[in-house]
Order: sequence, then C-alpha cells, then structure tokens
Amino acid sequence: GICSMAKKSKSKPMNEILERLSMFKYITVVIFEEDVVLNEPVENWPLCDCLISFHSKGFPLDKAVAYSKLRNPFVINDLNMQYHIQDRREVYGILKDEGILLPRYAVLNRDPNNPQGNYYIGISKNSSTNSCCLLIKCYFCVYNQHMNWEWKITRM
Repeated sequence: GICSMAKKSKSKPMNEILERLSMFKYITVVIFEEDVVLNEPVENWPLCDCLISFHSKGFPLDKAVAYSKLRNPFVINDLNMQYHIQDRREVYGILKDEGILLPRYAVLNRDPNNPQGNYYIGISKNSSTNSCCLLIKCYFCVYNQHMNWEWKITRM
C-alpha cells in the first residue's frame, strides 16, 4: 500500500518505482486515494500487507500512524520518524548524532506568536566545508568573501 498525497503518489519517480514493482508476479500495488486518506476514517482505508507512507504538506500523518497500529502492516519507512523530519533543525541534529558531516549552516529561531520579538541566531562551527545551508524562513543572510557572516534580517 502506498499512502501519500497525490502529488507524491503520482509523481514521475513514484511511477518509475511502481512500474518496476508491477513486474513481480506476486506483488499488487494499492495506492490509497488522496480523498480516502484525507476524508475517510482509517478503518475504511484499503487493506495491505506492506505500507510505505510519505509525509508532505497537508498529509494526515497521525492517521497514517493510526492505520499502521490498527492493521499492523509491514511498514517500509518509519512513520514516527516523519514527525522529526518536518523540522530542519531536528534533521540536522539527527545527522549530527549519526556522525554525518554537515555543511556550515545558520539557524534563526523566532517565536511565531511574536514575530516582532527577539531572535536567536545560531551558527554551526564544526564543519570542514565552506558551504552554507540556511535554515531561515522569511529572512536571509550572506556569507561574504572574507568568511564573515553578515546578517541582513529583513522581511522579504
């Protein structure tokens, strides 16, 4: 069973995967329709022995987790981990904990309930690369030629 929003389940990469899976005689692929995923209770979702589910904007991850608990299919990807990968800061923490090298990056934390309030800006210091990955929404900064951070915090 493939449980995701239509944008993912009907994408070109997914079609490639599905074409290859359809070559196997004993595999039947069931794509959960987006309308079913969004509007039906999990008890009405299609039955499957194996589930792969992809979170994206608007996807009811809580329902996918509930379906997994109810029907107990073999789950290809960790549904609970998908809660963590929705926040880039958590992704970087996971990668760091696993010892995966990261490019230099900056994080701007702000209170969404007080957008005019104080900001916390953090810059990673442990990196062997000179590249930069920004984790900033609605704000930007530049890494100048002298390898100094210049913060330009402005509404875009």
